[in-house]
This record gives sequence, C-alpha cells and structure tokens, in this order.
Amino acid sequence: MKTTSLRWGFFGAGKCTHDFVSALKLLPLDHHKVVGIASRDSNKAEDFAEKLGIEQAFGNYSELAESDNVDIIYIGTVNSEHFHQAKLALLHGKHVLCEKPVCINRAQVEELVAIAKDKDLFFMEGFWTFFFPATRKLLEEIKQGSIGKVVQMTVEIGNKFYHLDRFSRKDIGGGTLLNHGVYGLMFAHQIFGQPSSISASGIISASGTDESVAITLTYRDTAQIASIICSSKVNMPGELRVIGTQGMLKLKFPFWAPTILETPTETLQFDLPLNLEAIKFNNLNSSGFTYEAETVRQCILNGWRECPIVGWNASRAVMGVADEVRRQLGIVFPHDNNTLHASEICADKGQRA
Repeated sequence: MKTTSLRWGFFGAGKCTHDFVSALKLLPLDHHKVVGIASRDSNKAEDFAEKLGIEQAFGNYSELAESDNVDIIYIGTVNSEHFHQAKLALLHGKHVLCEKPVCINRAQVEELVAIAKDKDLFFMEGFWTFFFPATRKLLEEIKQGSIGKVVQMTVEIGNKFYHLDRFSRKDIGGGTLLNHGVYGLMFAHQIFGQPSSISASGIISASGTDESVAITLTYRDTAQIASIICSSKVNMPGELRVIGTQGMLKLKFPFWAPTILETPTETLQFDLPLNLEAIKFNNLNSSGFTYEAETVRQCILNGWRECPIVGWNASRAVMGVADEVRRQLGIVFPHDNNTLHASEICADKGQRA
C-alpha cells in the first residue's frame, strides 16, 4: 500500500457487507476508500454498487481478487464460502478481513494462516465485538483486577432466526454455534485462554443443524468456568457477565456490539461514532464497524500481519473448540472433508491473541 488510504474490495453483497461499507463512509476518505464489490450475481453486484456509490462491480470473485486497485478484501458471504474466498484473495496478494466464523473448522484456519505467512499478508477474522470501546474496557477491568479473581463467565445469545438459511442450511455451515456461539467462545478465549475440558449438548433441527446449544468450558488449573448458551429458536437476553470474587462486570444487550458496561461501582455508556449523514444500517450498532476497520488500517500501515486484538492463535483456538462441540453434537458439514476430530484442546494454552 503506497498511500495511507486503504482501498477496500468486498466479496458478497449482503446485509453485513452493506453495513460495513456504510460504516466506512463515517471515516475519512483519505483513510478508507471503497473501490469494488463482487457477487456471483452480476446484477446484484451492480445494484449494490449503484446504491452505495462503489466504483466497480464484478460478476465473479476472481476478477476483484485480480484487481490492482484493491489492497484488502472484506468477506461477508455465507460460512461455507469463507475459506475458499479468503484463500483466493490471499493467493492474489490481497490482505483479508473475513467475517466470523473465519472458516468452518480449524484445519481450514491453519491453511489460511500458512498462506498469509507465506505471502506476507494481513489476515484477520472479523470479530468486530472486540474493537468496541465497551469490550476493551471490560477486558481492561479484568486485567486490573477490579472484580478480584474471575471465577465465571456466562453468556446467552438467541434470536428466532431458525427460518434463515444461515441457521437452517447445513450445506452452508449453518447453525447457532457458528453464527451465535462463537461470540461466547471468543470471549472465553480472551478472558481465560484454552479450556482443560469441553462439554456440549444441544438440539438438532430437522435439517441437521444445531438450533439450541449449551456449552461448558472448564479451566481446572485456575478453577474457572465459562457457560455459553445459544439458540436460533428463542430470544435470549443477549448479555455477557463476568463474575469475580469482588463483583461482576456486565455487557448489556447487545453484548456482541456493546455500548453499555456495568461495573460494581458505575454504569458506563460508550457513544457510537457520529452518524451525521443519518446512514441507515441493517443491524444494531453497525456504525461500530468503524472501530474494526480503522484498527485494520493501522495494523497494515505498521506492517503487522496479524492483529494483536484478534490474532491467529485466537481464531485457531476458537475454531478448535467449535470443532469439538460439533463432534460432541454429531454435526459434520459437507466441507469438513474428514478433518473433524477430537480437538487438542490444550495445545495453545496461554496463547490468547
């Protein structure tokens, strides 16, 4: 990248991509520039480009990956496409920000990390939650010991989304675990590291995807535990609680895009970035994508190939735990290619980022 402006290309013309592109408009144009959108449907790409003022529309992903006008590609397609599309972008010399889950199993993550290392490119899983000021403050409070020794983390996330393809279709890596549960898994990793044991139970839908899941992660050496409950059948509180010997920290709904943190002594409100143009977003607090986007830009300007907030070890570890949960539930995706097996859950112990 020759200038300080990061030139973005996008795979997928869905709601998440719409919100990310819209959020970039809240940032300085000389820092972020949207130059291309790709979709398998050329008409959809052209319509998307026209509505959001994007320079170029592509009817296939390869053309965008080959473009010399793009520095980084954001991937906002369905779960099963992430691995192949991230690989395509990396092999064409593009930095990659891929929406969570970055892949559908750990083996795929390992391959992408190897390619990023070999090509000397930035590669990150798009866990936007961890760039919100409220989340940064939560982790800071834990580190400073404001609630004493952390004993437990609990989170419940659920919406009546079972009718949506990304929750009901097994062939695209659907289900509540990879769409909802991974938020809790990443929080557990950031707070505790790798668990010593994983226990999971769940309800499998008629289509073969997980519709309700309860996960318990145990950390025997430190006497800590994380409880994660997710569902695509019912609405849940959408709050995250971290409980210590001297109090509790709580990220209020929506904890995955948080603006309110309750501490033992006060309630902190973190305002979202100003939306002076009254840009309309599809999802709650989507202007918060700006936090993630600007961090990615700073990483690339500094020559970093992974982000210290959500690094490669974190993505490996979380996907390894998700693999083990799916193994216990008996869920195998068509794209697993016999790679799903009992995780070496202690392999990365202590490596949180």
